[in-house]
Amino acid sequence: MTETLELRKKIEELEQELEEERVRRKITEDYSDCAIWEYEIATKRYVLSKKLGGKWSKSNMVIEDYQQQMHNWGFVHPDDWNIFDDFCAAMDRGDEHIRYEVRQVSDESVFVWFRYVGIPVYDKNHKPYKIMGKTMDVTEEKKGQELLTQKAERDSLTDLFHKAKMKELIENYLTQHAVEDQDAAFLIIDIDDFKSVNDTYGHLYGDEVLMKVANVLIMNSSLEDYVGRIGGDEFCIFCRENHARARAMEIAERISRSADRISLEGKKVTLSMGIASYPKDASTYEGLYQAADQALYRVKHSGKNAFSVYDKNYNYENYTTERKREDTKERREDAGKKNIFIEREIFDYAFQVMAAEGNLKEAIHKIFFELGLKFNLDYIGLLQHGEQAAEIYEEWNSRDGKIELNYYTRNWRKIQEYFQDHSFSIYKNCLQMPVCIGNEVQMLAVFQNVAEDHEWTESECEILSTLTKMVESYLCRAYMQREGKEPEKKSEKETPREELDSMTGTCTKEFFGRKIEQTLLWQDTQYAVAVLGIRSYEEIIKRGGAEMERTLLFYLGSHIRKNLKDKEMVCHLKADEFAILIDCNQEAAMEKLNHIMITFEAMMAEKNLIKEVRLFGGIYYLSHRSYGALEIFKIMKSLKNKAKRYSTEENSIYENRKSAGNAIDKDAGILYRGNLYRLKNFIKRATAGESLTVGFIGGSITQGCAATTPENCYAYRVYAWLQQRFLNTEFTYVNAGIGGTTSQFGAARVKEDLLRRLPDLVVVEFSVNDESSEHFMETYEGLVRQIYGSEQRPAVMLVHNVYYDSGKSAQYYHAKIGRHYGIPCISMQSSIYPEVSAGRLPAEKITADFLHPNDMGHELVAGVITHFLDKLIQNPAQDEEEARYRAPLTYNSYENCRRLQYFNSKPEFEGFEEDPTPQKDITDCFRNGWMAEKQGAFIHFKVMGTGISVQYRRSVTGKAPKVRAVVDGDREHAVILDGAFDETWGDKLELTTLTEHMPYGSHELELEVIETHPDDAVPFYLTSVIVAGTGK
Repeated sequence: MTETLELRKKIEELEQELEEERVRRKITEDYSDCAIWEYEIATKRYVLSKKLGGKWSKSNMVIEDYQQQMHNWGFVHPDDWNIFDDFCAAMDRGDEHIRYEVRQVSDESVFVWFRYVGIPVYDKNHKPYKIMGKTMDVTEEKKGQELLTQKAERDSLTDLFHKAKMKELIENYLTQHAVEDQDAAFLIIDIDDFKSVNDTYGHLYGDEVLMKVANVLIMNSSLEDYVGRIGGDEFCIFCRENHARARAMEIAERISRSADRISLEGKKVTLSMGIASYPKDASTYEGLYQAADQALYRVKHSGKNAFSVYDKNYNYENYTTERKREDTKERREDAGKKNIFIEREIFDYAFQVMAAEGNLKEAIHKIFFELGLKFNLDYIGLLQHGEQAAEIYEEWNSRDGKIELNYYTRNWRKIQEYFQDHSFSIYKNCLQMPVCIGNEVQMLAVFQNVAEDHEWTESECEILSTLTKMVESYLCRAYMQREGKEPEKKSEKETPREELDSMTGTCTKEFFGRKIEQTLLWQDTQYAVAVLGIRSYEEIIKRGGAEMERTLLFYLGSHIRKNLKDKEMVCHLKADEFAILIDCNQEAAMEKLNHIMITFEAMMAEKNLIKEVRLFGGIYYLSHRSYGALEIFKIMKSLKNKAKRYSTEENSIYENRKSAGNAIDKDAGILYRGNLYRLKNFIKRATAGESLTVGFIGGSITQGCAATTPENCYAYRVYAWLQQRFLNTEFTYVNAGIGGTTSQFGAARVKEDLLRRLPDLVVVEFSVNDESSEHFMETYEGLVRQIYGSEQRPAVMLVHNVYYDSGKSAQYYHAKIGRHYGIPCISMQSSIYPEVSAGRLPAEKITADFLHPNDMGHELVAGVITHFLDKLIQNPAQDEEEARYRAPLTYNSYENCRRLQYFNSKPEFEGFEEDPTPQKDITDCFRNGWMAEKQGAFIHFKVMGTGISVQYRRSVTGKAPKVRAVVDGDREHAVILDGAFDETWGDKLELTTLTEHMPYGSHELELEVIETHPDDAVPFYLTSVIVAGTGK
């Protein structure tokens, strides 16, 4: 008999292995370059068993508790967590066909697209126990799809948006911002006399002009602007930022100057432009087009080569020609300030040449030619060391210019060593700058002025150093493409636009965001982000004009870059605002920013360019590595506003840790935005003055424990804030918080304690009372589904509090429910706790026990919540539709549950007594149950459902009876309930789950007192029985 059983077991194991091999062959038959993985449903263990095109550093990787570990590591793109969680849920359910695509971090610290495909493996009972699958890198496929989409909406010649796409983008923007206090500007650009260009030089030359003009538009607009070609020789730009009209004028000014350098056989290309403002001039695409076209018409009929702004009273001004006249006059009056004006022109010119010229050597030669003329140089050369001697890579010289190549041949090794620690050197009459490819000095830029009395100024060194660095970046890219060390994904034309801002020479915002994510993810050092701006910036620019602005920003960008090291970066955000990533401890960050500001102010005073320039700055210390680019930019936006508001002449740097309130990054508290349809509808009703009810349900924090008065509790503060925000609306406040309780009890009482009051907004808070487990994810889902699916259809917000000593919270599981149903999640773990853990906000200032907030702590919690609500009020545009009500994520036993007390049940009992004492309020919990104090007393329930839990009192007053709980006569798995509580903070309403996920049907519960003591202080008190999965 034993041998037969063993043989049968062996056969089953072999069949299982064959089934796994069959699935394995099926998933690998179509792809060779893929990762093979297995996921064990019961243990949540993930095993990666094959390399994926070199993306993984190990051929066998094991991840325990896969989903949570991936969240801990932050390896998934922030926008793809919903998809990833759905993928994990599908594996846990054992879905038949699993296919998901997400972006994850690769070994190169960049996000790449992966496609997961999985097939379940079944046991002998046809129950899935394992998922076997493959993962493919589909980044190139995704890029191909994006390219096809891009081609469908872009002009084939210039790669700008075509007319139909521009109209679509602008109309969408105007629709979304119709009720906001947001301005925009529409700029039409027309090439003067373009028909004669085509007629005289032919269409090939005409196409070249169109492409160069398109490049000028791109180089002089921002990433937030829409740029398109809407006719043969007609282009447009749509500016979406605040102060858009002024920005459009600034862009037009820059475009006009940049276009001066576009020429064909000596004939310059000029542009005429017209500007219209939204909503001042028009509120539709057609209206803006007509207004801008009318302004353009004015320019065309008054001399061309200028721009005008639409004026309904026809009081037009030809801006560009007036400014050019003033600039010319200034230059003639003060030739001594030549460099102040020409350096910006040189920098713009160099960018355009590099972007437009296909031949790298030719581009470098053109830049050298322009530099030689502008700076009165005699020779410029780019030297490299050949096999035996120094040689010239590219050069420009006047009649008198020459250098000694033998000197560089003899001393090349010394030169390389010198430039390990120095950024430039002066030898005889030559200024020398290193050019690094990889980590070594491979080339040398040499600038010569043969005049005996010539001295290299700091300004000349800064400008030439910046241009050398720009040339270096192109040479590095060319070298890597030639050596095959980097795939040729982008043309040289695209590089400067992506990485460097043409006005300041600093990183672009897009490049900065991408690099900062990679830098933070893999570094353990302390980082800070800083914002730096110029006081009275608008007044300075008003006095000095556009040229003064460009010069000032160029100097500032160059100066900041000069003071950074290693992984530190700076980018130009907009106007006078710069963002800086500082790699140092907190004190050094303050010292570094202070040094940058003081030395820049001194430098500007020495140049005598502006009478007095004063800077202001702000510092925010990053507390963890998982910040995303959008999160960083939100932090910097808030930091800039606070720095501008709170910094003074005496104390010009604002630190986010000065006070607890200012230390909190409230934007970081918006863990998940969710679908805002219901919340914005609530705001809309409040704005209209409807009577509304606001409800809160949670544990002791929601109840207001540790607050000195109920009015200081975070819940009441949010209610009071709404009252103050909407003065014409009558709000009703319902607080259903009960200390020491979980979402399991919340699911059983929410209808009675909250939903019968018909709330219009509900805030749910149980993240510190619930354990971080799947059981409480299920109870929490049952509670949320009852609220969200109730007849009143209230707006819902999920609030996640935290233990301030450990960071512990059920946020991980609770937020999964929020994301599943599209419900906004507000996190104290992401906003307040980072400041506490970093030591910038002492925990004792906001909590006495590292859990319950005091008055100040409640104020901070309320502030994070109201910050989110205020952002919605400021941006009231409605989501297009409400999120669909999705199927449950868990077993969902607690959406339909029932709480049994003496007045709504009829158990059989002996030795137990009913307690008919009325409750004073919902926190008066030990009422309406049954009590017993004699051994042998019992009470017997018959219920219909799938799970049973019991609520009873655990008392701190001394000894108490013990009770045995038995379900369906199964004494082997009986549970002992102890009525005594070894704590001091008060009697506890204990909730014990006896069984769950049983087959639906009739079940029996028997409770019997099995132990009493002569000195029992209190009887055993059974508060209620909670039945889950009742089906109604």
